[in-house]
Formats: sequence, C-alpha cells, structure tokens
Amino acid sequence: SRRRSRTFGTHTITEIRRLVPDIDIELRAKPNKRTRVATPIEQALLSTGLLVTHHSNAALDALVAGVPVYCRKGVGRLASPDELDEAYLRRPLLPTYNQRRAILADAAYAQWTPEEMRSGEAFEHIRGLICA
Repeated sequence: SRRRSRTFGTHTITEIRRLVPDIDIELRAKPNKRTRVATPIEQALLSTGLLVTHHSNAALDALVAGVPVYCRKGVGRLASPDELDEAYLRRPLLPTYNQRRAILADAAYAQWTPEEMRSGEAFEHIRGLICA
C-alpha cells in the first residue's frame, strides 16, 4: 500500500543516515498515474551505487544494469542482504553475472501461468509490446 511504502522509505532513509551520515541519498518517487519522473530508471541507474526499495521492479532493473540492491520483499530480495548495515552501505555486494541471471530467470518464469501461456495471452501481450 501507499502508506506502507512511505513508512518504509522514511524509516529506511533515517536508518541509512544514522549508519552512514556522509552517504548521498536520492529519493525517487515510484512512477504512477499521478506521479511522473523526468529520468527513466535505466538512466538513473547509471549513477547509482545501491538501489534501496521495499518491493519493486526497479530491483530487477538494477540487477540487469549491474547495480547492487537492498530489497525487503519480492524477487529482488534474492540479491539482497537480510539487514542494512554500515559495511554493506559503504561497499554493497553485487551478485555475480550468473547469480543475477538465475534470479532474473526465476522472475521471468513466474510472470505467466501455464494456462496464460497455453491460451496465447502471454504471447499476445508480448507481441503487443513489440509491435506497438
């Protein structure tokens, strides 16, 4: 929910500033129907040392871009430490290429149910994206 997301963001920024007061933090609102962001995520990740999120596709974008993540829920959690600490904030660990590839394959596998694949819904969705 929106409230939980705001609480996570506020708490996490406070915790990061407590652990590592000299670290630069940029808060990026999650795009939605009312909130637009000027910089695409792919471009923003070019200058990002660590992506922190509660549960977001941005964690997958970061893994594709080779950016370490701290993620509380979802598939990004597979590439994340259990807790934030000063050592991880100062020197975040990026999973190896093969580890990232396995995590991304698991995420891709979970996108469509067997019935959606059999019915052609998955193919039509992807074709619509490619041919749009």
